[in-house]
Amino acid sequence: MFSYQSDNPYCYYGAQMKNYSQEGICLLSNYPVEKGTLITIKKTSFRLMPAISDEGNIDYLEIIWCNKDETEPDYQYSIGARRIEPGIAAENEADVLLEITASAERAFADRDCQKIKTAFESAKDVAEMRANNLATLNRFARAITSTLDLQKILKIVCGEMVQIFSARNAGIGLLNKEKTKLKLVAFHTLSDSESDATGLEIPVDGNAATIHVISSGQTIIVPDVQNNSITASFHDIATLRNTHCLMIVPLISRSEVIGTIGLPTSDKDRVYTPSDVSLAQTIASQISGVFENARLHEETERAKDAAEHELEIGRQIQSGFLPDKLPDITGWAIAAHFQPARQVAGDFYDVIPLGDNQMVALVIADVCDKGVGAALFMGLFRTLLRASTQEKFEPTLSGEGEAPYSFGETMVQIIAHMNNYIAVTHTKPSMFATLFYGILDCATGDLTYINCGHPKPVIVRQNSPNAELETSGPAVGMFANIQFRADRIRIEPEDIFFACTDGIPEAKSQSGEFFGNERLLSLLTQDHQTAEQMISAISVGINHHMLNTDQFDDVTMLAVKRGR
Repeated sequence: MFSYQSDNPYCYYGAQMKNYSQEGICLLSNYPVEKGTLITIKKTSFRLMPAISDEGNIDYLEIIWCNKDETEPDYQYSIGARRIEPGIAAENEADVLLEITASAERAFADRDCQKIKTAFESAKDVAEMRANNLATLNRFARAITSTLDLQKILKIVCGEMVQIFSARNAGIGLLNKEKTKLKLVAFHTLSDSESDATGLEIPVDGNAATIHVISSGQTIIVPDVQNNSITASFHDIATLRNTHCLMIVPLISRSEVIGTIGLPTSDKDRVYTPSDVSLAQTIASQISGVFENARLHEETERAKDAAEHELEIGRQIQSGFLPDKLPDITGWAIAAHFQPARQVAGDFYDVIPLGDNQMVALVIADVCDKGVGAALFMGLFRTLLRASTQEKFEPTLSGEGEAPYSFGETMVQIIAHMNNYIAVTHTKPSMFATLFYGILDCATGDLTYINCGHPKPVIVRQNSPNAELETSGPAVGMFANIQFRADRIRIEPEDIFFACTDGIPEAKSQSGEFFGNERLLSLLTQDHQTAEQMISAISVGINHHMLNTDQFDDVTMLAVKRGR
């Protein structure tokens, strides 16, 4: 037998049917029930509240009388109840304030001062109760949003609930996946003799009250816990701890019970009211929201960790595409710098020694876009270019093959072949790269190059004006069958060849100002004794310019200085 109050769950009283007729029912119980109380019973069983699917098997009753019964040895009270329809029950659950207002209006009409006073006092009590409840919920909301520490939040909640509901303790338990155990994840008690139960696992099997809450998603109030049939499995513990009334509230997330809140009281006159249940359920919904947020946060962090792990693997793989060691060539000094904006990048550089360092291929490129997609295509561009260069030039320089074309013609052939492959085979991603590709004759200083839409490299000269290496073709991979042209220039003794990606001139300061080509040129024309010094000076300058702001684009530099 359960009380039936508005949309609040039920208070279990445990009853035995004595007589049954179409007009009414006589019940036996150990608990007094006030006249006018609405209750429900299951026709086939008085032990557990049925699930919603058993709606047709429920009787809705209104208590007509409740008398002390000394004729029944096992029960203290006889209770008379009449059957009502669910619709009538709903009508009897009208808002309390509306009923009080109606009572006040009737009292005014009757000019009954005492009734008027009573009505207003009742209205005041209800208003104060609702104001207190709102204040309580606001306090809970502040506690829940005051920290991201889930354990701290739950501890605060348990402490507050003990105070609000005059409970002996409060425990929040979460179900395991099998729904066979409840693990207390938070606990608070006012009793010095009661130890902290956090971490305790409570079996669900045999605990009828908890089973009811889990299976129905309904709160249950159990008065006289020490004797009530629904708590038979822990009568001894209830007696030992002087527990008299118990409220168990479900924690529901995504329409599924994930745990419970237990609120026992040691006051034998304290039976939780429908108002207590309503407030407890509202608090439980907030706690469920905390668990849901924690779950989402955990999933997000787990996904983030997995993504970062994969990106770290990608970074390590990509770093393997860059030269582990720059070639040591007599009379030449080579330096490079690579600073990705993210864990993986679309920029790359390469220095490919050819023919026992007779020549060296210089490559610097910037694949459009950023992140993983650009990094994948960076690997493709780099692999195609390195493999083709070694295939075409190594046999020629070693004397094992014949060169039907000049260096420039061979380079054009390599770039054209790579361009057509990317443009035709990988059209959907619409990926392309600006690229500078040069072959340096280390004996003469002649640099044969193709500039495919890349920012113009500069040769910083000691005894004559600086030279910019103009564009000689579009970006690689945009369109098939594009014409490219190879040009040639000589790097004189003490000259420094410098190339970079657009991440340097387009780097922004905190105020949004670009680093620009003028600042870059100013740094380039300083007196640099080595290629490494030039790279270092520009790196310091660019990082100082980007101070206190995020790096937007990858930064890559390549410098080659010819000795005297």
